[in-house]
Amino acid sequence: MNSESENETAPGPDFVVVGGPRCGTTALCTYLSKHPEIFVTNPKEPHFFGSDLRITTRVGDLAEYEQLFAAAKGRLRGEGSVFYLTSVAAASEIYAMRPDARIIIMLRDPVEAMHSLWWNNLFDGRHETLSDFEEALDAEAARSQGRRVPPGCTWPEAILYRKTFMFAEQVKRYYDIFGEEQVHTIVFDDFRSSTGKVFRETLEFLRVDQTDFVPELKRINQSRQVRSRLLQDITTGKRLGLVRQLAAHSLSDPTKRRVGRWFKRRNSQVRRRPPLAPSLRRKLSGENRTDTELLESVLGRKVPWGTPAHSARGDGHT
Repeated sequence: MNSESENETAPGPDFVVVGGPRCGTTALCTYLSKHPEIFVTNPKEPHFFGSDLRITTRVGDLAEYEQLFAAAKGRLRGEGSVFYLTSVAAASEIYAMRPDARIIIMLRDPVEAMHSLWWNNLFDGRHETLSDFEEALDAEAARSQGRRVPPGCTWPEAILYRKTFMFAEQVKRYYDIFGEEQVHTIVFDDFRSSTGKVFRETLEFLRVDQTDFVPELKRINQSRQVRSRLLQDITTGKRLGLVRQLAAHSLSDPTKRRVGRWFKRRNSQVRRRPPLAPSLRRKLSGENRTDTELLESVLGRKVPWGTPAHSARGDGHT
């Protein structure tokens, strides 16, 4: 075990949680950040890599990206940008900077993940405007061509639900580039049912001490619903009133982010996602069957959603 960063002179992260979205990455990164030997960037998702992604809020400058790790001070450095898994370019770009980086992948029943991402996008208020999940799925073809994308959407990839959760090729890309020994894959069902065990295995993979560290493993990033859509629109920038304009000129970027997070927390409440229609669940599971079989071949193990009896059970760490 080594409490030092794996390579003090090397740029960028020692480990990267590459996704997928709504698969438990926020919870995992939060738990990891509590460990005295581990540093996780703030923001968690800089999305510096992935030149093929259309994310407009990404950290695009190397100096700015390096600055995110300035406070690491000898600790293992990591970040968790969830669309690195979807990106075709991110894996090779991470490898070009840090071929020794350790990669963590988190996977979930794609149907549940799609539904959770849609609900989260709807709560966010910028990325999604279609309040019917099936309608949002039907809009994917147009959205992939740049049409029917909400005006305030800063992550167009985030509303391509089917594409985001085609896991087999995404996982294989990281295995091929980094090698299986540098990739740690976590299945969401295992993380939810045996959080402590999975977390200890992750610490072992990262090669940090785990003997005296007991984190508080509470639920994080559960599905939420806004209390006031007007306030949500103001804080996300869809309605730039006088207060928002003044804040833009008078507050530093970190302060603006803190204020925005505070308003978002105050304007939200935990709420279980609406149930997914059984017929739509069957349809999406059928569409995904071939990809699931390929994924199992890549992983060398069965996944829970590959069995007919599998049924998802609410929200936990998402």
